[in-house]
Amino acid sequence: MAHDPALAGAVLRAFMGAVSGTLRRRARKLGLRGVLKTGAVTVIQRFDSALAPNGVYAIDPRGRPLFHPVPALTDGDVADVAARVAARSGAALDRRCAMLMTLIETWLAARRASGLTLTNYERHLRPFAEFAAARGEDRVRTETAIAWALQAATADQRNRHYQRLVHLARYLHAEDPRHEVPPDCRFPGKRQRPVPYIYSTAEARRLVEAAGRLGPAESLRPHTISTVLALLFATGLRISEALALRLTDVTPDGLIIRDTKFGKTRLVPLHPSAHGGIEQYLARRRAVADGDDYVFVSLCGTRLSYGGFRKAWLAVLRQAGLWPREGARWPRLHDIRHTFAVRALESAPDRREAIARHMLAVSTYLGHSCVADTYWYFQATPTLMGQIADACQRCFEGVRP
Repeated sequence: MAHDPALAGAVLRAFMGAVSGTLRRRARKLGLRGVLKTGAVTVIQRFDSALAPNGVYAIDPRGRPLFHPVPALTDGDVADVAARVAARSGAALDRRCAMLMTLIETWLAARRASGLTLTNYERHLRPFAEFAAARGEDRVRTETAIAWALQAATADQRNRHYQRLVHLARYLHAEDPRHEVPPDCRFPGKRQRPVPYIYSTAEARRLVEAAGRLGPAESLRPHTISTVLALLFATGLRISEALALRLTDVTPDGLIIRDTKFGKTRLVPLHPSAHGGIEQYLARRRAVADGDDYVFVSLCGTRLSYGGFRKAWLAVLRQAGLWPREGARWPRLHDIRHTFAVRALESAPDRREAIARHMLAVSTYLGHSCVADTYWYFQATPTLMGQIADACQRCFEGVRP
């Protein structure tokens, strides 16, 4: 509190109020009535000052203050005073946290108006507001920002948390210069693209088959998990998009993917085999779970959550023999989306103008707002490298692409 006189004053007022209230209550137990007052001297007296004993002042009929001693505070009284001070000081900190959170929510709302979700930003900035309030601050300060970021476990996390706070501070500083803007790039670290695991056709088949062997026996669960996995491999959907599908989103023309990233809605056409697989699953699903309108449901008949699906996914990885060895690359669920993008690139036509149209179609199908976002999903495979080598050879031989 040394750098925050306002907070120090609030805590001191809470302390003096708690001590004074305790003294007045003890005086009333002795029969004193009327207006009872205490002052800074009586607070000092609790700490063994020789000025006077503990007591209160009562106004006599002539308007003169008369001092009335009361028994010294006991250890129980001191504990009660400490609890009251802590509660009142905590309320002051909560008000500061609420003030900063209001600013954070205003900034998030402004950015979300452009279609961003910013879920991770909100999850990280809320603890910062609590951290800053605990230090008695209701504005962004560079020192506090650095101290908060240092709490992260890894260098990458420290950099990411810090940079998100810098983005917030720039916005707040434009409205109120009292907010400090921490220096950019204070922490080293840059997000490294994890090398995706590209599933082979055989591995994809093993995963879907392993999901079909999950328990409980005779339940809908194995059909649900295997259908979700098959749909992901066939369409490259995000897992959140698949789990959010409702019955009305399954149409003869394909799947309607609603309100995904950047608030977009798109139509994802399905191959006849994929459409047939969905219809077979829906026939089973309607027979056992017709109370919820989500396509993929849990054993309870409610929407299948990501946590429930991930638990099944880990079991499927193990049963399919894809559980990684120590130090080996971990096959991720999101790598299915990378696999779809790579297979789509492998099937691209040879002609340059046709490749451009093909890439635009793939980007639209995946729900990307920019074709550059689709490039993030590509990964070199033996098939792609062979195609590139063949194209280079034809170009060397003078064959126009």
